[in-house]
Order: sequence, then structure tokens, then C-alpha cells
Amino acid sequence: MIPRTPIETHLARTAALVRSIDPIEVEAIVDVFLATARRGGRVLICGNGGSAATAVHLASDLLAVPGEPAHDAVALAANLSAMTAFANDVSYEECFALQLERRIRSVDTLVTISCSGNSVNIVRALEVAQAAGATCVGLLGNGGGKAGDLCDVQLSVPVSDPFVVEGVHDVVVHAIVAALHAG
Repeated sequence: MIPRTPIETHLARTAALVRSIDPIEVEAIVDVFLATARRGGRVLICGNGGSAATAVHLASDLLAVPGEPAHDAVALAANLSAMTAFANDVSYEECFALQLERRIRSVDTLVTISCSGNSVNIVRALEVAQAAGATCVGLLGNGGGKAGDLCDVQLSVPVSDPFVVEGVHDVVVHAIVAALHAG
């Protein structure tokens, strides 16, 4: 057997994990987004690093979904001034929680995107969202981590390799938005 290149290994591992996703888990997230739009809520999304980029991508895609009720979405990492001010003046662990304390409502949904599921600022954001009565959704890795225990709905990739987890999350985000576009 010829050894695989790192590229072949990565693609094969990511593809296998994508194929293992239960579409019912993705549909559950779609249902949360539809319910949030129907009740006039927003989808607030947070993540660190590559997951922050996925959060921004998801927010922009949700805003582009046609039809009524409209989907309103905000990526918390996109407001660099607020995020860095809270990180600098208080702590990085509170940079999402403090934004949420000022804006999350019970009709809203918080989506957390985390490869480890254990980032303190993600866990704190979930705690604030729960306290507000908002719905909590997780796109997680590492089997869910601490964040998984705080989510109402989650899709967790059962590995810790961030390159693989982020790749799977990107595919899931597009599946969610494709389902919303299909109506």
C-alpha cells in the first residue's frame, strides 16, 4: 500500500466525518433558525480564530436568505472595536459575554462555534445566553467539550484536529444555509 500524502489524509478524514453527519442534527439547527426568525429574534454567533471566520460567514449567509420572516444575524467577532475593548479592559474570557449582556434577548439564538468546546469565552457566552432564556446552539469539535453541556442543540465533530473540525463546520454551515434557501 502506498502511503498517503498529508493532503490525501486530510481530505479523506474530513470527507469521512462529513459523511458521518446525521442530517437530522443539521435539520434541528435549521429548525432553530426558522423558529428564531418567526419570533423576531436574532442569531448571534461567536467563535475564536478560524471559528470566528466561520461565524462571520454564517452571519452573512443568514442575512442573504430570501423570504419572510427575514433572518437577522450578527457575528460578535466582527465588531473588532467592542471585542478588543472588552478583551483589553476586562478580559478576553468576557469579550463575548459582555457583548451578549448588552444585546441578547429570550427570543434570540446564540450559536457558538468552537473546535475544542472548552474555550472560556465560549462557555461564558453560553452561560449569559442561558441566563437570558435564549436558545443555545453549538457547532463544536472534540466531542462537544464543556460547551456541549450548555447547548440546547449541538452538532459535534468527534475529533480535536482544528483543521478537520473547521472544514466540517464549513460544510455544515453551507448545508444549513442551503436548506434555508430551499425553504
